[in-house]
Amino acid sequence: MCYNGNIVTYNMLEGKSYDLVHLLPTNQCNLGCNFCLASSGKVDPEEMNKKQVLNVVEQLGPIDYKYMHLEGGEPFVSGNLFEILTAFRRLGKLGNITIITNGTVPIDGYEKLLPEVDGVMFSFDNHRPQGGRYLDILPNIIAFRDHGVPVKLRTTVTRSNIDFMEEVVRIALANRIPTVRFGAYKVLGRGARKKVRDEYALGEEDYLRLFDETHRLIQRHGNDLTIKLSTPASFTLENDGNRIYQMAKRHQIGQYSKLEPCFAYHRQFNISPNGDVTQCNESRTPLVLGNVITDPLQTILTRGENIFRQGHGCTHGHLLISSNPATFNMQ
Repeated sequence: MCYNGNIVTYNMLEGKSYDLVHLLPTNQCNLGCNFCLASSGKVDPEEMNKKQVLNVVEQLGPIDYKYMHLEGGEPFVSGNLFEILTAFRRLGKLGNITIITNGTVPIDGYEKLLPEVDGVMFSFDNHRPQGGRYLDILPNIIAFRDHGVPVKLRTTVTRSNIDFMEEVVRIALANRIPTVRFGAYKVLGRGARKKVRDEYALGEEDYLRLFDETHRLIQRHGNDLTIKLSTPASFTLENDGNRIYQMAKRHQIGQYSKLEPCFAYHRQFNISPNGDVTQCNESRTPLVLGNVITDPLQTILTRGENIFRQGHGCTHGHLLISSNPATFNMQ
């Protein structure tokens, strides 16, 4: 098998294990969050059809990975989700999956499958108790939990909602949700628009406030649930000495912090709704390694492994903070 005139084999992937796979079966979403990384909303006219998506699932069968994020778009508005989960169950890989949802879509019909997944993570953006959709999604949170599904909350933190972190933790405690993950706003997707960036982007003083609040929440509630925060390690994609991480290390939050170097190409990959395989779902200029509609997935991943070994990685990394050191990961 060839590409770019060079012979490749699958030997480079033997014994290979990825940390994280992002699979996005649809770009369709029933909400329109201002800072959505994927700019989700309408169906992409080039999205894979059901047969193509299920073919991708089959190709993921022999690939070793620890975690998969099944996201979008909103996975529960995809007409393919039940078949996708059933196919992963047949492959014995349902337990690797975390479904990321906005929580507004009923889960009727999924009761037998969902308890087998690793978790369902509610993106708790735009869900403030006053003026938000919290009461709309609370029945779904309770329904997932009562069906034995491991439920987690995820909230994007901006300069304007740091004070809301306490409320998210209290909602988790009140509903027996064991994990809350906060993620710093990123200048991607709809969030890259200047108006949104000016309103939400975190500066140095904002990060210090964020570290203060995270430390306070861990001290107050860290024995009752797992509180996690992930942020970029630096302010720019250029190497600035991982300034955000260095700020955290000098802060009292430093004892809960870890630097995670960029794992694009060699430890994670992203499959987009149109079949494009990219090295990272957080890159402003993603490198398309290939498309699973036209190329075998293993060929595409071998291509990515070659790129990484040639030293074409990214200086961007992640700052991971957790009240539980055993959970220093992107889950």
